Amino acid sequence: MERSIRIYTKYTRWFTGIVLSAFVLLSCSKDVEKMGKELPEFSLINQEGKEFKSTQMDEDIYILSVLTNWCSPCTTELRELNELRQKFNPELNIVLATSDSLSWLAEDSLDFRWYYAPTEFFQRLKIKAIPTRILIKDGRELLRIEGVGPLECQQFEDSLANLLPDLSRTENKKEEKE
Repeated sequence: MERSIRIYTKYTRWFTGIVLSAFVLLSCSKDVEKMGKELPEFSLINQEGKEFKSTQMDEDIYILSVLTNWCSPCTTELRELNELRQKFNPELNIVLATSDSLSWLAEDSLDFRWYYAPTEFFQRLKIKAIPTRILIKDGRELLRIEGVGPLECQQFEDSLANLLPDLSRTENKKEEKE
């Protein structure tokens, strides 16, 4: 009986090791293009009534942030997005979506592209918390953070830095000019 338990334990460890190794190898893929799930189709409307479709995110890198006017952490989210824009590039594709009327927009956020998001948008993207920030590359969701926290924001910034190796940071451009 004792011998059979040792054999069972030995093979269980062996099998577990193989499964974990396979998981690690598959999840450590360097091919960012194939990572993440494909975005569901959705559309947003800006203040002028123009439509923004999810298919417009099929090329390039985007940050999609979902905010509301009654959410105090959303103020922090706006500040974080401004910092990301300053660190990486003023032309960074940042899209802000809200379920509220677009009339509440704060003056310091007017240079962002704001869109009204219908209920269907929240259902399709499975938005469970406000604020939610999604990193998108070529129409695929690579990273999602819900709420605002320093660890999550740092992880988001690191992921963005890895995706933008050819896009030098604004700070580096300023140093080169001087």
